[in-house]
Amino acid sequence: MSSVFSEHPLNFDCHNDTLTGIYHPAPSDTCVIIVTGGPQYRIGSHRQFVLMARAFAHAGIAAFRFDYRGMGDSGPDAVNFDHARDDIQAAIAAVAQHAEHKSFVLLGLCDAASAILIALPQLSITPRLILINPWVHMEDSGDEARTYLKYYYQSRLLQGELWAKILRLQFNPFFSLRQFLQRLRKSFFQNRDSSSDFIRRMYKGLHYHSQDTLLLLSENDLTAKEFIEFTRRDKAWKALLADKTIESQAITQADHTFSNRHSRQQVIDYCLQWISKMPGK
Repeated sequence: MSSVFSEHPLNFDCHNDTLTGIYHPAPSDTCVIIVTGGPQYRIGSHRQFVLMARAFAHAGIAAFRFDYRGMGDSGPDAVNFDHARDDIQAAIAAVAQHAEHKSFVLLGLCDAASAILIALPQLSITPRLILINPWVHMEDSGDEARTYLKYYYQSRLLQGELWAKILRLQFNPFFSLRQFLQRLRKSFFQNRDSSSDFIRRMYKGLHYHSQDTLLLLSENDLTAKEFIEFTRRDKAWKALLADKTIESQAITQADHTFSNRHSRQQVIDYCLQWISKMPGK
């Protein structure tokens, strides 16, 4: 078993930059590499990546969390999530050189999940994947509008805070109505171009991927809802998801970053249960 005291930094190079990570050792053949997305870094919102990595190590699964270029203590040249392939590959190589692991799981939240899919075809290994609330957002897309109409406005009408503002005359109905009508129009007349670059590259990565995948989606998160709406409407993505070995779980009452203990524990439990079924775990 690992303890907090056995965690240690592991620095490695990517091109001309030095990247910083924290390795959580455990006597397992498998290591979970936590890829962080912007504007996060290896700690994570609400310290979630620290807590997740420690939970994995305590359960006997090694973990590694790191900052890619321009994030946290890594740098100085910043890269966007859709150009983080070399950083992910460098992290895999560093962990493989540091410890003898036979298999790897790449875990990413939001645009880090997207970064993983984009990087897949050119990685030196074929890892298993844990994708959490993948990012497929594009400004002014029909899917964004449909997501707001289907999920945001319905829940907003049930919030006591809204009605309190209305009673205090602090609510601007004309501005809200204009926003609503704009989104209503977009939901009917604007559609996402699924060939847009980063989404096309995500599709290519998942199409290339041949290992099992765990997909976790927060119940109360518009990013997750937009992913659901998009993949339901896009025929190519819908067929691809049906063709792959993907276990999908909804995290009940969870926001985007699992800010409460209950939802974070759900994520950890699902991950550990899924990893425990891996051959040679």
